[in-house]
Amino acid sequence: MVATECFAGGPGAKSNYRSGSQPQSSAVTKSVATKKDAGNDPQQVFSLGSLLRRKDAREQKHELELLSALQMERLTPQAKQKLSAVTEKPSLYRQLPTQAIRCDEELFLFLTRKPETIIGIWDLMGITKVRAERMGPFKLKAVDGCGTTCEIDLLYGDQNLHVFMADGMYDGKFTSQPIRGKGLFVFKSTYAVSGNGSTTVNGTLDCYIKFESLGADLITRTLGGLIGKSADHNFVETARFISQVSQA
Repeated sequence: MVATECFAGGPGAKSNYRSGSQPQSSAVTKSVATKKDAGNDPQQVFSLGSLLRRKDAREQKHELELLSALQMERLTPQAKQKLSAVTEKPSLYRQLPTQAIRCDEELFLFLTRKPETIIGIWDLMGITKVRAERMGPFKLKAVDGCGTTCEIDLLYGDQNLHVFMADGMYDGKFTSQPIRGKGLFVFKSTYAVSGNGSTTVNGTLDCYIKFESLGADLITRTLGGLIGKSADHNFVETARFISQVSQA
């Protein structure tokens, strides 16, 4: 699923993964993976206890599960620095509603790692202004046509977990000076095959957004509910679209 409309490139880009039924490709992880370092403590890197200030025990449990899923020992020091820069007191955190869709597993993984394919289809349909350019195997550059430009890196990816980092800027008509920000998107997915052979994919997306400007940060915190509902809607509609593509 597309975490944000600023994932881009060109329709039909070549995939560099293998399905879960085949030996797992290391193409995605090799660019960011390092040898295991037992001294790396995810709690110290993220400081999520003070960051999110959860009050609900269920949310605290989810927070710890998310930390353990990130497999910090497999990330490079540079990747860890990028993660901690966003998760250290973000302007906005939101877990988008879990989606369960019927979709072929290989197609799902392809669209997750090559979201420019979806944007290319939307462009042909005339329903998006987003334009994108693939900068490398794990990097995209995108513009939304309304003042936002961003670069998205795939920091980590396997069959069940993808971690994206976005670094962007808004310089549109609603601001007198550029607003810069970063985003971390942690996408977890599971698969279930029914008796008739169809696959159901369950996906959850955790989003962390941080702005450099104090003013933008305060506005985002104030309007977090409205921003979150918009993100929820986009996530649901994108998931529905992927399912339709898979069943076409």
